[in-house]
Amino acid sequence: MRFILFLVLLCSIGCFYEEPKLRVEVCGDALIPDDIDAFRISIWDENLENELVSGTRELVTCPGPDFLALPQEVEFNAIEGDTWIRVQGLRDGESVSSFWARQRTGADESSDVRVSITRACLGIQCAVGQTCVDGQCVLAEYQPASSICSSSEMVEIPEREPVTYCADDMAPEETDG
Repeated sequence: MRFILFLVLLCSIGCFYEEPKLRVEVCGDALIPDDIDAFRISIWDENLENELVSGTRELVTCPGPDFLALPQEVEFNAIEGDTWIRVQGLRDGESVSSFWARQRTGADESSDVRVSITRACLGIQCAVGQTCVDGQCVLAEYQPASSICSSSEMVEIPEREPVTYCADDMAPEETDG
């Protein structure tokens, strides 16, 4: 009987265990799609020698186009120890801004990091280990002191040259005739 209770207890612990996560919330006041149309997150080791994991989130989806707003949350498996998190605002696949944060995670801990893509920092590429705050490069901190996490704005595209966001936008229209 004790053995059965032990198995039930063991199963219940294993069934409810959740892998620790590193959640990165990307927020800010960047305009979608005028300022950025995607962002890339990369996690680096404490010496900034090895990129451990990375991923890109498109903020313009097709068909449509449809635009996703900030904030966006991205989850990675937790990485124990000191790490660096870089978030790059992208426009047409090119980095228009780069922000760094530091994270320290213990064994079997989940953690959250918030990084802001701000309009004041568009066009500024700080040195490795520095991040942009209010248009100035400063040393990246473990928890960014100033973080603008308001929602991004969707902007109406003003009259100008046509911009193609989706490949289907380039297809000629079919006509009867």
